[in-house]
Amino acid sequence: MKKIILLFLVVCNCLICSSAGISKDILTANTWKVVYPDFHGNKIHIIKVYKDNTLEIRVTYVTLNETVSALFKYYLTDKKTSEFDIDKVGGADTGCYLVFANTKDLEAKEKFFVCWENISTDKNIIEFRDEAGQKWLLEKQ
Repeated sequence: MKKIILLFLVVCNCLICSSAGISKDILTANTWKVVYPDFHGNKIHIIKVYKDNTLEIRVTYVTLNETVSALFKYYLTDKKTSEFDIDKVGGADTGCYLVFANTKDLEAKEKFFVCWENISTDKNIIEFRDEAGQKWLLEKQ
């Protein structure tokens, strides 16, 4: 009986952990710095997420002392996607995946987009995995 109860608790814990995802409130509450990958100290990535479903990525090229930025539209979803769905922008406030596309590409037939899977979240660090399996650690600034 103890083994059955233990197994039940483990299964419940797995279900709770896998469905947690990330919330828009956590993303928009802070500015985030990419701490991994570290790009060998050559680039610094700062990500700011806004409540209007806009995401800004600023990249500073350290050796050039130059900063560039780009704006993206984003949405949260619980299902991994194979294309960017503009109709989902502004829909859900939580999800297991953060999906974003450059605002300049939104009208293009073939949109370049990124889908990050949320792996873990606490109040200071968010961990994502991209389509290629690369982990991204974002630290609250």
